[in-house]
Amino acid sequence: MNLFACAINNSISHNSKPDKLPNHLIRSSWEINGRIILQFEEEAVSAKLNWLQDDDLFKCTLSGPLGMDVVVFEGDNSGIHEITSDGNLSNLQRILEKNLPILDIKYWLLGIPNPRSIYRQITHNEDYVAFDQNNWKIKINKYQRIDSYDLPKNIQIKNSAIRLKISIDKWRL
Repeated sequence: MNLFACAINNSISHNSKPDKLPNHLIRSSWEINGRIILQFEEEAVSAKLNWLQDDDLFKCTLSGPLGMDVVVFEGDNSGIHEITSDGNLSNLQRILEKNLPILDIKYWLLGIPNPRSIYRQITHNEDYVAFDQNNWKIKINKYQRIDSYDLPKNIQIKNSAIRLKISIDKWRL
């Protein structure tokens, strides 16, 4: 078990640039606002995204045009506990419940792999970072400087059935 933990930490340290703080040191409470496009089978859903992380608890709000068709899902490190919807996004709700790796996504939003799972580094250079984790391909192809961190601006997450594109407009640390 200790050997596994060392391999994960070495990979994360290797991925960070020496003059910048590694994103895994970000305090445990943060918030993002942005946009998300989810493609599943022949359907595509576009929504505004608000993710609030407070230690182990998270709350994600997705809303359609003009704030309509709101879906909110809340949970902790064991998964999603509650999904509420006031609109017409039932397919999105079904996908969230059964198909998305929510426990990994909270790390991917920070631009790092989930430290509790094995991952495979694909590419790391000045322009983007890409890695595979739990049968998903994650590519962070644009960053923004927030405080002392280089945090994702644009993220692509995909597997054989689902594609997510996330554009983060605002970070609050």
